[in-house]
Amino acid sequence: MDVCDLGVFDATSFDGVVPFGGPRAAIRTIIATGDLTAETDPTSKHYCHMYRAAELRAFLEKPGVAVEQISASSALATGVENEFITAPEQWEALLEYEAVACVEPGYLDAGTHLLAAVRRDSLAALRNRAD
Repeated sequence: MDVCDLGVFDATSFDGVVPFGGPRAAIRTIIATGDLTAETDPTSKHYCHMYRAAELRAFLEKPGVAVEQISASSALATGVENEFITAPEQWEALLEYEAVACVEPGYLDAGTHLLAAVRRDSLAALRNRAD
């Protein structure tokens, strides 16, 4: 049985699920390393590294590069069902809250993706730093 697909059971037939072995070990590895590979997930056909916000910032911060902004995407809206948003003003409010939350340090790792805006220093500025 695939512990990720319990659709064969009625949702009220159990209080919780505790997986042991295989998938749980793979999930731990993915969380610890950020690496999604065929070894950590047999359904994966490619390699993907899932950055945490601090890790992405450290990766991008190099001499001559300034990280201007890091933002999450869908920090609040992930899992929000469209049928619960019945009026345009509700949608506008959600988008407004999302825009604010996505740049908050506590929410950066909660989104589905990370976006980074970086600025490359001019060559002249780089030359002056080297002198």
